[in-house]
Amino acid sequence: MTRKMFFTLLGLVFCMNLSANDRAKIPLNRHFVPLQKPQQDMAFMKVVNPIADGKQVERIYDLDNKLVRIVTKYFENGKNPTKTVWEDVDTSGQVYKIKERKNSENNYTIYYLQNGKVIAEYYGNEQEVIFGKKVVNEEKVVTSTNIFEPGFKKSVVDYQEFIRQNLQYPVEARKKRQEGTVELALEIKGDGSIGRIEVVNAADVYPLLQEEAIRVLSLYGEGFRGAVDMEGNPVTKWMYLPIHFKLG
Repeated sequence: MTRKMFFTLLGLVFCMNLSANDRAKIPLNRHFVPLQKPQQDMAFMKVVNPIADGKQVERIYDLDNKLVRIVTKYFENGKNPTKTVWEDVDTSGQVYKIKERKNSENNYTIYYLQNGKVIAEYYGNEQEVIFGKKVVNEEKVVTSTNIFEPGFKKSVVDYQEFIRQNLQYPVEARKKRQEGTVELALEIKGDGSIGRIEVVNAADVYPLLQEEAIRVLSLYGEGFRGAVDMEGNPVTKWMYLPIHFKLG
């Protein structure tokens, strides 16, 4: 039996939450979203431990059973969530990225590590860096660009204005009073061009709204910049953007 077949079968058996004394095993797609039908798009398996000592630890493995991410959720009095920490693990088993967010805030802090040392730190959200600094020739330099993640060539304001001018509410969706947020995953190549565009929450949003979201993001195809790895080499990475549809 192949590893993929094994994890698929495992997901079918354990995709539901188990008792408090057991670990829950949840199949995920490539965007780390839980799957109801693991046999279709399964790429990872999340193992969730019960809350203990004020925290809950989730470990995510790929189909080769290699650890790729650790998610630690902290709780006050055992039930009120206060903070979440994501740790991404490279192929050698070393943590190379740490993301922290307090549950009372929308922004978060991201640290990038190389050989166990922090080489960059950014504070902001998915679309914008509010403050950042990186190590250049052993000195910390202030920057507003997270070079390790894809982003906008110009600014968040330019992107938002583009969406405002070009997004069209589908007539049929408007008639049926359909609204919601389409969560898009954009595959941004090293040169800033778009590869695939996928809807992360396809099961939750009206199809015509998904089609319009993909259409308008495709028009903004030259508005992105690519990311680099720790050595400065261009890499392809996913970028996540929400497109909101709300009736007046």
